[in-house]
Formats: sequence, structure tokens, C-alpha cells
Amino acid sequence: MKPNRLFTKTLFLSLLAMATLFVACKDDDKEPENVDTNPIVGTWQLNGVKTTAGADLPQLPVVLAGAPCLFSLKFEFMSNNKVTAKDCPNATALMTSFLPINAETTWKVDGSTLTLTNGTNIKTFPLSQTEKEMKITVSIDLTGTGTPTTGVMVFNKL
Repeated sequence: MKPNRLFTKTLFLSLLAMATLFVACKDDDKEPENVDTNPIVGTWQLNGVKTTAGADLPQLPVVLAGAPCLFSLKFEFMSNNKVTAKDCPNATALMTSFLPINAETTWKVDGSTLTLTNGTNIKTFPLSQTEKEMKITVSIDLTGTGTPTTGVMVFNKL
């Protein structure tokens, strides 16, 4: 009877040691998520669409007719380098040709250049930013003539 008891204890201790080893070897070495600390991280609301000289864009009434919620438009730049547009689907739809932002879009700031990547679609924009204001310069054909207009989208950080 003693050999059976010894076998049972040995088996129990072996199983206990294996269970402890299994739990102790859990994969704790996961790759940390990239976190970007650029001041662009946060939520920005569109405050104006200007010419490069600082005046309101002359075609602004046409844009507002198609997207009356334009000045409710917000861009959320996340620290994992994703960006989303929200609160004005009409403006987001109007912008798809020159400023394509959807759930798959990523951002990168390099000096005074903002790069938006959406799959194989990569667009770069001149960018100036302070802690509270951001300006993105875009070229768009607002008249349908093929002649692009340069505009500056002015955002305030919320």
C-alpha cells in the first residue's frame, strides 16, 4: 500500500508543478502599442475654411449648402496614429476626394507635413499647429473646372 501512496503523492506533486509552470510561463512580453505624443493627438473641430491670405474661402457658401453641419465637423487624432472624422457625415462625404478619412485612416506628422494613409492612398498636406489651433492646407476643385482652389482648414482643439 505504501508504494501506491508514494505514487499518488508523486503524481499529485508533478501535476501541481506542471500547473504552476504553465501559469508562470504566461506570455507577458507582448509588444507595446505605439503611442504618438505629437500635439495633434486629440479632438479638433473645424472653425473655418480660409484662403491662404486668411479671408473666408469665396466658395464657402456652396460648401455649406452641401454640408450645413460643416462647422460641427471634428477630427479625432488618436495616439495609436488612427484618425476619424465625426459629427458631419455630409462634410466627410464631400471631402473623400481630397481628405480621405475613414475607419482605416492613419496619420503621421513629420515637421510641418501631415500624411494621411488609407490603404494604398497616401496624401500629404502642409500643416501648422499650436497647442490650440491647427491649419491644414488643401487643394480642391470646388468649381468643377479642373482648376484646384487652395484652402486652409482651421481647427480648434477641444
